[in-house]
Amino acid sequence: MIIPVILSGGSGTRLWPLSRRATPKQFRSLVGTQTMIQDTAARLATLGNVGEPLVVCGAGHAARVQKQLAAIGVTPTILIEPSAKNTAPAVAAACLAAIDRHPDSMVVVLPSDHVIEDVAEFARLVDLAVTTARDGYLTTFGVVPTFPATGYGYICPGDSLSGEASAIAAFVEKPDEETALEYVASGYLWNAGMFVFRATDFLAELQTQDPAMHAAVVGAYPSSPDEGGTVHLAEEGWNTIEPRSIDYAVMEPTKRGAVLPLACGWSDVGSWATLYDLGTKDDAGNVVQGNVFLSDATNVYVRSESKPVVVVGVEDLIVVEMEDVVLVMHQRAAEDVKALTEQLPDELT
Repeated sequence: MIIPVILSGGSGTRLWPLSRRATPKQFRSLVGTQTMIQDTAARLATLGNVGEPLVVCGAGHAARVQKQLAAIGVTPTILIEPSAKNTAPAVAAACLAAIDRHPDSMVVVLPSDHVIEDVAEFARLVDLAVTTARDGYLTTFGVVPTFPATGYGYICPGDSLSGEASAIAAFVEKPDEETALEYVASGYLWNAGMFVFRATDFLAELQTQDPAMHAAVVGAYPSSPDEGGTVHLAEEGWNTIEPRSIDYAVMEPTKRGAVLPLACGWSDVGSWATLYDLGTKDDAGNVVQGNVFLSDATNVYVRSESKPVVVVGVEDLIVVEMEDVVLVMHQRAAEDVKALTEQLPDELT
Protein backbone atom coordinates (compact mmCIF):
# COMPACT_ATOMS: atom_id res chain seq x y z
CA MET A 1 0.00 0.00 0.00
CA ILE A 2 1.27 3.48 -0.93
CA ILE A 3 0.36 6.17 1.58
CA PRO A 4 0.80 9.76 0.35
CA VAL A 5 2.18 12.24 2.87
CA ILE A 6 1.55 15.91 2.12
CA LEU A 7 3.62 18.42 4.08
CA SER A 8 1.57 21.59 4.51
CA GLY A 9 3.48 23.56 7.12
CA GLY A 10 5.11 26.30 5.03
CA SER A 11 4.17 29.98 5.04
CA GLY A 12 5.35 30.89 1.53
CA THR A 13 6.51 34.41 2.38
CA ARG A 14 8.22 34.85 -0.99
CA LEU A 15 4.73 35.16 -2.50
CA TRP A 16 3.54 37.84 -0.10
CA PRO A 17 1.00 39.48 -0.08
CA LEU A 18 -1.00 36.63 -1.65
CA SER A 19 0.63 34.07 0.64
CA ARG A 20 0.46 34.88 4.37
CA ARG A 21 0.55 33.09 7.69
CA ALA A 22 -3.23 32.61 7.82
CA THR A 23 -3.53 31.59 4.15
CA PRO A 24 -0.17 30.44 2.75
CA LYS A 25 0.32 29.68 -0.91
CA GLN A 26 -0.71 26.03 -0.75
CA PHE A 27 -4.29 27.19 -0.14
CA ARG A 28 -4.28 29.59 -3.10
CA SER A 29 -4.97 29.04 -6.79
CA LEU A 30 -1.69 30.07 -8.38
CA VAL A 31 -1.60 28.02 -11.59
CA GLY A 32 -4.94 26.80 -12.90
CA THR A 33 -8.25 26.72 -11.05
CA GLN A 34 -7.45 24.44 -8.11
CA THR A 35 -5.39 25.40 -5.10
CA MET A 36 -1.87 24.05 -4.77
CA ILE A 37 -2.81 21.49 -2.12
CA GLN A 38 -5.77 20.33 -4.24
CA ASP A 39 -3.45 19.88 -7.22
CA THR A 40 -1.03 17.89 -5.06
CA ALA A 41 -3.74 15.57 -3.73
CA ALA A 42 -5.25 15.08 -7.20
CA ARG A 43 -1.82 14.23 -8.62
CA LEU A 44 -1.27 11.57 -5.98
CA ALA A 45 -4.66 10.03 -6.71
CA THR A 46 -3.33 8.99 -10.15
CA LEU A 47 -0.92 6.51 -8.54
CA GLY A 48 -1.78 2.82 -8.32
CA ASN A 49 -2.58 1.07 -5.01
CA VAL A 50 -2.70 4.39 -3.18
CA GLY A 51 -4.56 5.25 0.02
CA GLU A 52 -6.05 8.51 1.20
CA PRO A 53 -3.35 11.06 2.08
CA LEU A 54 -1.87 11.99 5.40
CA VAL A 55 -1.48 15.76 5.71
CA VAL A 56 0.83 17.32 8.30
CA CYS A 57 0.00 20.92 9.23
CA GLY A 58 -0.47 23.33 12.12
CA ALA A 59 -3.74 23.67 14.04
CA GLY A 60 -4.53 26.96 12.33
CA HIS A 61 -4.63 25.32 8.90
CA ALA A 62 -6.39 22.02 9.66
CA ALA A 63 -9.92 23.19 8.86
CA ARG A 64 -8.76 24.68 5.57
CA VAL A 65 -7.00 21.45 4.59
CA GLN A 66 -10.14 19.45 5.38
CA LYS A 67 -12.43 21.80 3.44
CA GLN A 68 -10.27 22.15 0.34
CA LEU A 69 -9.58 18.43 -0.01
CA ALA A 70 -13.21 17.52 0.65
CA ALA A 71 -14.11 19.80 -2.27
CA ILE A 72 -12.25 17.42 -4.62
CA GLY A 73 -13.49 14.23 -2.98
CA VAL A 74 -10.42 13.50 -0.86
CA THR A 75 -10.70 12.50 2.81
CA PRO A 76 -7.31 13.04 4.46
CA THR A 77 -6.04 12.06 7.86
CA ILE A 78 -4.66 15.26 9.34
CA LEU A 79 -1.71 15.26 11.73
CA ILE A 80 -1.55 18.48 13.72
CA GLU A 81 1.85 19.72 14.85
CA PRO A 82 1.77 21.72 18.10
CA SER A 83 4.67 23.77 16.69
CA ALA A 84 6.76 23.82 13.53
CA LYS A 85 9.80 21.53 13.83
CA ASN A 86 10.92 21.33 10.17
CA THR A 87 10.42 18.29 7.98
CA ALA A 88 12.14 15.37 9.75
CA PRO A 89 9.76 15.16 12.74
CA ALA A 90 6.76 15.78 10.49
CA VAL A 91 7.71 12.89 8.22
CA ALA A 92 8.44 10.63 11.20
CA ALA A 93 4.99 11.28 12.66
CA ALA A 94 3.41 10.60 9.27
CA CYS A 95 5.31 7.30 9.04
CA LEU A 96 3.85 6.23 12.37
CA ALA A 97 0.38 7.03 11.05
CA ALA A 98 1.09 5.12 7.84
CA ILE A 99 2.16 2.05 9.82
CA ASP A 100 -1.09 2.25 11.77
CA ARG A 101 -2.91 1.83 8.45
CA HIS A 102 -0.66 -0.83 6.98
CA PRO A 103 2.48 -2.26 8.67
CA ASP A 104 4.43 -2.46 5.40
CA SER A 105 3.36 0.93 4.00
CA MET A 106 5.36 2.76 1.38
CA VAL A 107 5.10 6.52 1.82
CA VAL A 108 5.39 9.15 -0.90
CA VAL A 109 6.32 12.45 0.73
CA LEU A 110 5.54 15.66 -1.16
CA PRO A 111 5.34 19.34 -0.28
CA SER A 112 1.84 20.75 -0.73
CA ASP A 113 2.82 23.66 -2.94
CA HIS A 114 4.74 22.41 -5.98
CA VAL A 115 3.78 22.39 -9.65
CA ILE A 116 4.29 19.24 -11.75
CA GLU A 117 3.15 19.62 -15.34
CA ASP A 118 3.66 16.08 -16.66
CA VAL A 119 1.63 14.03 -14.20
CA ALA A 120 1.97 10.79 -16.20
CA GLU A 121 5.78 10.99 -16.09
CA PHE A 122 5.64 11.80 -12.39
CA ALA A 123 3.50 8.70 -11.77
CA ARG A 124 5.94 6.56 -13.76
CA LEU A 125 8.86 7.78 -11.67
CA VAL A 126 6.99 7.20 -8.42
CA ASP A 127 6.49 3.58 -9.51
CA LEU A 128 10.24 3.29 -10.11
CA ALA A 129 10.95 4.92 -6.75
CA VAL A 130 8.67 2.44 -4.99
CA THR A 131 10.60 -0.42 -6.61
CA THR A 132 13.87 1.11 -5.38
CA ALA A 133 12.43 1.65 -1.91
CA ARG A 134 11.33 -1.98 -1.70
CA ASP A 135 15.05 -2.85 -1.80
CA GLY A 136 15.49 -0.84 1.40
CA TYR A 137 16.59 2.49 -0.07
CA LEU A 138 15.44 5.88 1.16
CA THR A 139 14.68 7.39 -2.22
CA THR A 140 14.43 11.01 -3.25
CA PHE A 141 13.72 12.73 -6.55
CA GLY A 142 16.33 15.04 -8.02
CA VAL A 143 14.96 17.50 -10.52
CA VAL A 144 16.96 17.72 -13.74
CA PRO A 145 18.09 21.39 -13.80
CA THR A 146 16.79 23.66 -16.54
CA PHE A 147 19.18 26.48 -15.58
CA PRO A 148 22.04 27.01 -13.08
CA ALA A 149 19.84 27.93 -10.10
CA THR A 150 21.42 29.43 -7.00
CA GLY A 151 18.24 29.12 -4.91
CA TYR A 152 18.22 25.32 -4.59
CA GLY A 153 20.44 22.77 -2.94
CA TYR A 154 21.83 20.08 -5.25
CA ILE A 155 22.24 16.32 -5.15
CA CYS A 156 25.28 14.62 -6.64
CA PRO A 157 24.33 11.18 -8.03
CA GLY A 158 26.79 8.37 -7.36
CA ASP A 159 26.95 4.75 -8.49
CA SER A 160 24.07 3.42 -10.57
CA LEU A 161 21.53 1.19 -8.87
CA SER A 162 18.68 -0.72 -10.48
CA GLY A 163 16.64 1.00 -13.19
CA GLU A 164 17.14 4.76 -13.36
CA ALA A 165 18.14 5.16 -9.71
CA SER A 166 21.59 6.08 -8.42
CA ALA A 167 23.14 6.08 -4.99
CA ILE A 168 23.47 9.54 -3.46
CA ALA A 169 27.09 10.65 -3.43
CA ALA A 170 26.46 13.97 -1.70
CA PHE A 171 24.00 16.71 -0.84
CA VAL A 172 25.40 20.19 -1.41
CA GLU A 173 24.17 23.57 -0.24
CA LYS A 174 22.83 26.37 -2.44
CA PRO A 175 25.77 27.42 -4.65
CA ASP A 176 26.94 30.70 -6.11
CA GLU A 177 26.39 31.20 -9.84
CA GLU A 178 29.79 29.90 -10.93
CA THR A 179 29.45 26.77 -8.82
CA ALA A 180 25.89 26.23 -10.06
CA LEU A 181 27.18 26.21 -13.64
CA GLU A 182 29.70 23.52 -12.67
CA TYR A 183 27.02 21.46 -10.93
CA VAL A 184 24.69 21.52 -13.93
CA ALA A 185 27.53 20.56 -16.28
CA SER A 186 28.46 17.68 -13.96
CA GLY A 187 24.97 16.17 -13.85
CA TYR A 188 23.96 17.31 -10.39
CA LEU A 189 20.22 17.49 -9.66
CA TRP A 190 18.08 19.99 -7.78
CA ASN A 191 17.02 18.89 -4.32
CA ALA A 192 13.22 19.20 -4.46
CA GLY A 193 12.26 17.69 -1.10
CA MET A 194 10.23 14.73 -2.42
CA PHE A 195 10.78 11.20 -1.09
CA VAL A 196 9.65 7.58 -1.32
CA PHE A 197 10.51 4.92 1.26
CA ARG A 198 9.09 2.20 3.44
CA ALA A 199 7.79 3.84 6.62
CA THR A 200 9.58 1.35 8.87
CA ASP A 201 12.88 1.91 7.03
CA PHE A 202 12.69 5.67 7.55
CA LEU A 203 11.92 5.31 11.26
CA ALA A 204 14.74 2.80 11.73
CA GLU A 205 17.21 5.17 10.05
CA LEU A 206 15.97 8.10 12.12
CA GLN A 207 16.42 6.05 15.29
CA THR A 208 20.02 5.37 14.25
CA GLN A 209 20.87 8.93 13.21
CA ASP A 210 18.87 10.93 15.79
CA PRO A 211 17.57 8.68 18.58
CA ALA A 212 16.39 11.64 20.66
CA MET A 213 14.14 12.90 17.87
CA HIS A 214 12.83 9.42 17.21
CA ALA A 215 11.94 8.92 20.87
CA ALA A 216 10.28 12.34 21.11
CA VAL A 217 8.13 11.77 18.01
CA VAL A 218 7.07 8.31 19.21
CA GLY A 219 6.26 9.80 22.61
CA ALA A 220 4.19 12.58 21.05
CA TYR A 221 2.21 10.25 18.81
CA PRO A 222 -1.20 9.43 20.34
CA SER A 223 -2.52 5.92 20.86
CA SER A 224 -5.56 6.75 18.71
CA PRO A 225 -6.89 9.65 16.61
CA ASP A 226 -9.82 11.78 17.76
CA GLU A 227 -13.40 11.13 16.62
CA GLY A 228 -12.89 13.06 13.37
CA GLY A 229 -9.83 11.00 12.48
CA THR A 230 -7.41 13.84 13.23
CA VAL A 231 -4.12 13.00 14.94
CA HIS A 232 -3.12 15.57 17.56
CA LEU A 233 0.58 15.22 18.38
CA ALA A 234 1.19 15.78 22.08
CA GLU A 235 2.64 19.16 22.93
CA GLU A 236 4.73 17.93 25.85
CA GLY A 237 6.87 15.55 23.83
CA TRP A 238 6.76 17.44 20.53
CA ASN A 239 8.03 20.71 21.90
CA THR A 240 11.27 19.09 23.12
CA ILE A 241 12.27 18.29 19.53
CA GLU A 242 15.14 20.19 17.95
CA PRO A 243 13.96 21.34 14.49
CA ARG A 244 15.81 19.53 11.70
CA SER A 245 15.13 18.92 8.05
CA ILE A 246 14.82 15.41 6.68
CA ASP A 247 17.97 16.06 4.64
CA TYR A 248 20.16 16.89 7.65
CA ALA A 249 18.61 14.36 10.03
CA VAL A 250 18.39 11.33 7.74
CA MET A 251 19.19 11.66 4.04
CA GLU A 252 22.71 13.10 4.33
CA PRO A 253 24.08 10.62 6.89
CA THR A 254 22.34 7.47 5.62
CA LYS A 255 24.22 4.87 3.63
CA ARG A 256 20.98 3.78 1.95
CA GLY A 257 20.08 6.95 0.04
CA ALA A 258 19.02 6.78 -3.61
CA VAL A 259 18.01 9.41 -6.15
CA LEU A 260 15.91 9.29 -9.30
CA PRO A 261 16.19 12.08 -11.90
CA LEU A 262 12.87 13.89 -12.36
CA ALA A 263 12.09 15.81 -15.55
CA CYS A 264 8.38 16.56 -15.60
CA GLY A 265 7.90 20.32 -15.53
CA TRP A 266 8.57 20.80 -11.81
CA SER A 267 8.49 24.13 -9.99
CA ASP A 268 8.29 25.05 -6.32
CA VAL A 269 6.67 28.39 -7.28
CA GLY A 270 9.18 30.05 -5.01
CA SER A 271 8.83 33.66 -6.16
CA TRP A 272 6.68 36.06 -8.15
CA ALA A 273 9.23 35.84 -10.95
CA THR A 274 8.67 32.08 -11.09
CA LEU A 275 4.92 32.59 -11.21
CA TYR A 276 5.42 35.01 -14.10
CA ASP A 277 7.49 32.36 -15.92
CA LEU A 278 4.72 29.79 -15.43
CA GLY A 279 1.97 32.11 -16.64
CA THR A 280 0.34 32.34 -20.07
CA LYS A 281 1.74 35.44 -21.76
CA ASP A 282 0.19 37.78 -24.30
CA ASP A 283 2.08 39.07 -27.35
CA ALA A 284 3.84 41.67 -25.20
CA GLY A 285 4.98 39.12 -22.63
CA ASN A 286 2.40 40.12 -20.02
CA VAL A 287 0.67 37.80 -17.55
CA VAL A 288 -2.57 38.98 -15.95
CA GLN A 289 -4.98 37.44 -13.47
CA GLY A 290 -8.21 39.04 -12.32
CA ASN A 291 -9.73 42.37 -13.31
CA VAL A 292 -6.74 43.99 -15.03
CA PHE A 293 -6.43 46.58 -17.82
CA LEU A 294 -3.08 47.09 -19.57
CA SER A 295 -1.92 49.79 -21.97
CA ASP A 296 1.60 50.03 -23.41
CA ALA A 297 2.90 47.47 -20.90
CA THR A 298 5.60 44.89 -21.55
CA ASN A 299 6.72 41.84 -19.57
CA VAL A 300 4.57 42.60 -16.53
CA TYR A 301 2.80 40.30 -14.09
CA VAL A 302 -0.39 41.85 -12.71
CA ARG A 303 -2.77 40.09 -10.34
CA SER A 304 -5.99 41.59 -8.99
CA GLU A 305 -7.79 39.88 -6.12
CA SER A 306 -10.48 42.48 -5.33
CA LYS A 307 -10.32 45.78 -7.26
CA PRO A 308 -9.74 46.69 -10.92
CA VAL A 309 -6.07 47.39 -11.62
CA VAL A 310 -4.93 49.64 -14.48
CA VAL A 311 -1.27 49.51 -15.55
CA VAL A 312 0.05 51.93 -18.19
CA GLY A 313 3.43 52.53 -19.84
CA VAL A 314 5.64 50.24 -17.77
CA GLU A 315 7.77 47.12 -18.23
CA ASP A 316 9.25 44.32 -16.14
CA LEU A 317 7.01 45.01 -13.14
CA ILE A 318 5.12 42.77 -10.74
CA VAL A 319 1.88 44.22 -9.39
CA VAL A 320 -0.22 42.29 -6.86
CA GLU A 321 -3.43 43.83 -5.55
CA MET A 322 -5.08 42.48 -2.40
CA GLU A 323 -8.00 44.00 -0.53
CA ASP A 324 -5.76 45.46 2.19
CA VAL A 325 -2.42 46.02 0.43
CA VAL A 326 -0.79 46.44 -2.99
CA LEU A 327 2.70 45.25 -3.95
CA VAL A 328 4.55 46.96 -6.82
CA MET A 329 8.12 45.92 -7.61
CA HIS A 330 10.58 45.32 -10.41
CA GLN A 331 10.92 41.69 -11.45
CA ARG A 332 14.58 41.66 -10.45
CA ALA A 333 13.50 42.38 -6.84
CA ALA A 334 11.35 39.24 -6.62
CA GLU A 335 13.85 37.46 -4.36
CA ASP A 336 13.72 40.35 -1.87
CA VAL A 337 10.11 39.79 -0.84
CA LYS A 338 10.86 37.37 2.01
CA ALA A 339 13.22 39.86 3.66
CA LEU A 340 10.67 42.62 3.13
CA THR A 341 8.01 40.74 5.09
CA GLU A 342 10.26 40.77 8.15
CA GLN A 343 10.05 44.57 8.18
CA LEU A 344 6.26 44.79 7.88
CA PRO A 345 3.74 45.06 10.73
CA ASP A 346 2.17 41.78 11.82
CA GLU A 347 -1.28 42.71 10.54
CA LEU A 348 0.08 42.72 6.96
CA THR A 349 1.82 39.35 7.15
